[in-house]
Order: sequence, then structure tokens, then C-alpha cells
Amino acid sequence: MISSRACGAMLALVFFNPSVFASEPVRLTTDGLFKRDLVFLPGGTELVYAVLTLPGKGDDGSVRMMKMKLADGSIAEPDFSKNARTRELAVSADGNVYAFVKITSTSGGGASEIEVRNQKLDKKHSFKDGIFVNRPTLSPDGSRIVYVSQSNQLNSLELWKDKPAKVVLGVKGDMYPNFSPDGRLIAFTSRRDKDYEIYVMNPDGNEPKRLTKSPGLDINAVFSPDSMQIAFTSNRDGNYEIYVMNADGANVRRVTNNSERDDFPCWSPDGKHLYFVGERNGKFDIYKSETPK
Repeated sequence: MISSRACGAMLALVFFNPSVFASEPVRLTTDGLFKRDLVFLPGGTELVYAVLTLPGKGDDGSVRMMKMKLADGSIAEPDFSKNARTRELAVSADGNVYAFVKITSTSGGGASEIEVRNQKLDKKHSFKDGIFVNRPTLSPDGSRIVYVSQSNQLNSLELWKDKPAKVVLGVKGDMYPNFSPDGRLIAFTSRRDKDYEIYVMNPDGNEPKRLTKSPGLDINAVFSPDSMQIAFTSNRDGNYEIYVMNADGANVRRVTNNSERDDFPCWSPDGKHLYFVGERNGKFDIYKSETPK
């Protein structure tokens, strides 16, 4: 028979030892180059990310996308963006529509455009909105794109029409948009309340709702595959770490605990793991961690 003292010790272990719930993050890359913009391709076997290449090794020292096969860890450029300076991939649920940022100039403050490809319709569309545009996110069916313009504002375009009309969403200072997989909400960061907080709104821009209330920056929000949770980056506890919360802002849990930067969270297709870029000893690699309960 277990004594009450032993029982209490066991309960203390369960409630206060984090290792009971999750193992240490697993490192998946080893080159140490700065990485960002993690996203899974449909099927869940390949992870695309952007990496800052090193000049003097056949590259120009700019950012470009790479694709990693999780089965064997092999890495290569995706066919749709070979030999181009690209980042910030977005993919429709069926994998037919791709959108990404293409760097068109690195002089001055730089310039960029967004390229959208529809493999089923065999169509390609590129557009600008000022000198640079960034952070595209696609509706699950690939019919609409939301992005951040040079004016630092969210804009929406209905794709695959002859003359798509741009619709302005939210207010200036809104950024980092992300469509929920069910298409019902867009998560984004805004400083409309004098701090960088995470909000959600309807796809038409109506009914914005603030989810986080913490000092510092809450950014890079991304919905879980079932649209029920949101992973995000925050420096609320002193440095950039990965957190998870319910889609209504409740039940915030910290995922990483590292003295350096952890950023750019990405859900595994089954929702059981989070992939992110972790800084360790000044080097940046991709890590995999269990999703907190």
C-alpha cells in the first residue's frame, strides 16, 4: 500500500516536472543559418522554410526557400521557386495554389512582389502594392489572398478573376495575417491598442477580437490544423519563446524555455507537434517539440 507521503511525492512529480509531459525539442537541421517561415506542404511529409544563405558559396547572401523531407532529412530547393530569392510560402489546403514573396531588389530598402500559382488552372499571377509586399496567407480553398502592403496594412484580393478588387482590412499597423484552416477567421498582430497583440477577425475584416494582453510583442500567430488552437511567438517573459493558446485566447501555455530566440512556429499536420526555428549558441536551426496539453 502506498503511503500518503509517497503519494504526495508522486503527485508533486506529475504536476511540477515538465519532463512528464514533453520531451526536449529535437533538432532537425545543423547548418546554423538563419531560418524563418516554416510551413508544411499538403501530405505532411515535407517542410518548406526560408533560409539566409551565405555569400561566397555560390549564393548571393540572400534569402531563398528550401524543402526538407522529414523521412530522411534531405534538403533541396522547391521546383516552384528554384534559383529565386523567395520567402513566406502559403499553400491552399489541397496543394493546388501557392503564394510566396519574391525579392525583386536588395538595393536601398529592398523591393518585393507576391507571386501566386494555381497548378490546377495552370495560371500564375504576380502583383505589387507599393515598393514591397509581404506575409501572404491563403484561404483554405485558394480563392482569396490576404497580405501586408507597403502602407503596413492588411489587404485582401479575390484571386483568379480578370480584375480582382483590393479590399482593405483592419487598420494601419495590422500585420502577420494567418487564415484558419476552416476559413472562418484570420489571426493577426496589431498595435491598434498601443502594443503588439494578437487578434482574430472575420475574413471580411469585421468583428475583430483581441486575444492577448501582455507587454512586449506577440507575433507570428498560426492556427492548429483543427482551428482550435493558436501557436505564436512572444517576448512577454524576457526573450522570444513559443506559446500556445486556445483560439479564443484562453489557456495560454509556454512551449519553449531557452535563453536565446525561438520563433516562427508551425504545426504538424496532425497537431501533435510544433516545429520552430530555435537559436542555440548564436546558430539557428529547425526544432521539433511536442504540443503541450
